Amino acid sequence: MEIIAGPIVRHSTRREINVWLIVDAPFKTISLLAYSDPNEGSKLYTTSSNRRVELGAACFAVLVSAKLRIPKKCERIYYDIVIDGQGFKDTGMNKGICFPGEILPSILVPHKHQHLLQASCRKPHDAEGIDQLV
Repeated sequence: MEIIAGPIVRHSTRREINVWLIVDAPFKTISLLAYSDPNEGSKLYTTSSNRRVELGAACFAVLVSAKLRIPKKCERIYYDIVIDGQGFKDTGMNKGICFPGEILPSILVPHKHQHLLQASCRKPHDAEGIDQLV
């Protein structure tokens, strides 16, 4: 089994993390696991669930979620997606999706938001300021 697209972290908070991906074959089990450190030290997830949609004979979209219980001092969450008993480290996929020197991908979930950014697909970084929808 190969991951065709993703993993892409979607709406995530200090209570829940959501990740979607597309795989090329059906699977029996999938889980999203979350930890406070990349060595799978402190388990931060309480439950994991998923929704899958078959898009074709070799194309399956999956949204996998985990309910979290995060200590206040913890702001970085390391996560692993385990498909049929094999996670990122088992398959070697972590080498292609992690930052150098890290063994699991991570996200930052601060306990207090200090900045608010708004992004748009309308190309706000265009040097001439041209709105791409006009």
